[in-house]
Amino acid sequence: MITTRGILFLLAWLAALVGTRGSGTDRVSSNRTQASRWGANATTAAFSEQGIRALGHHKHAGNPGDRRIISLAAAKRHREIVDAGTCLLDAKSKSTVHCFPSLICIGAMKAGTFELKSWCDEHEMFLSAKKEVHFFGFGRSEKEWMEYVFDPLTVNEWTMSLKDAKAGTITMEKTPYYISSAEAALEMRSLLPSVKLVAMLREPAARAYSSFYHHCSRNHRLLEYKNTVVFNAECSRPEMCCCGPLDNPPLGNAKEAECTPETFHQYLLTTVSDPHNPGLGTVLRKGLYAQQLKMYIDLFSKEQVYVIDTAVFTKYPQDVMAQFFAWLGLPPHDFKDAYKNELGGLGIDASRPTVRACDHATSPCMFD
Repeated sequence: MITTRGILFLLAWLAALVGTRGSGTDRVSSNRTQASRWGANATTAAFSEQGIRALGHHKHAGNPGDRRIISLAAAKRHREIVDAGTCLLDAKSKSTVHCFPSLICIGAMKAGTFELKSWCDEHEMFLSAKKEVHFFGFGRSEKEWMEYVFDPLTVNEWTMSLKDAKAGTITMEKTPYYISSAEAALEMRSLLPSVKLVAMLREPAARAYSSFYHHCSRNHRLLEYKNTVVFNAECSRPEMCCCGPLDNPPLGNAKEAECTPETFHQYLLTTVSDPHNPGLGTVLRKGLYAQQLKMYIDLFSKEQVYVIDTAVFTKYPQDVMAQFFAWLGLPPHDFKDAYKNELGGLGIDASRPTVRACDHATSPCMFD
């Protein structure tokens, strides 16, 4: 009998055989072509813990707290001078500015990115968007780029005094789906070429089950149909689907899937056996970290990408944050509000579920 672990191991093995290819481009007009190239290369290099972790230890090039202060009028006339951390002078108060993000957390989904944001928010020189912005990847960066700063989710958080901006306060947003979106990466590179990026990576099998459990329990998007587990009618975009033509079965012949390890196993069998779905579906594809990081490194640089291992962060959050702040060029921070959780680790927000490591794919162990 093929086990869940066996399926995931086979996927990683096949990915290692295929290898990686493709390179980035600065031309916005080639976004779709480049995105298609990366999208077709879904089964790429397997996750290498040693290799991925090493990416987070390159010498910091530039300070994300560095600011360029310009007027709204100048930004509208010369879009090309806008970059990560650029601040626009308020139209009414010359002592107030509205700043683009200098740091973006690109993912991964279900890897503890909200907990990372909570720890960052404790630092007095951090201002992060209160929720996921989902700006990149939808064609908004060319004509609606000004709305990025004045979005209801960012306008308050990224508005500060001119003094704080010059002092190097970092502006951050967190949208975990960015890491697996070629369109988002290309649009981000076009608008914010010098932005710093942080990726939080979780053991792929545990991340896959947590993602499955999220879709199954929270959004009721999974259905059982003729010994398969597929997505229902809410699957409106191909990259969010599971199993090609098997998706969206007749509702009269399908039932809502139970959120169990057995159902997850059936979902994996459905996904890997579908000849119409080379992308492995949303749950599995989002764990192909090597491909995703290569895409961002091709477009930006290794010096702009910092990687955090979720398991290491869970055990040693203060050490991880100290290294991360040093990479950002920030002074250290004393986390006085950190508390001891029931698992012996440290947490920062007592109102949120405790971040914890998952040892196997049969544990929901959900992360936001």
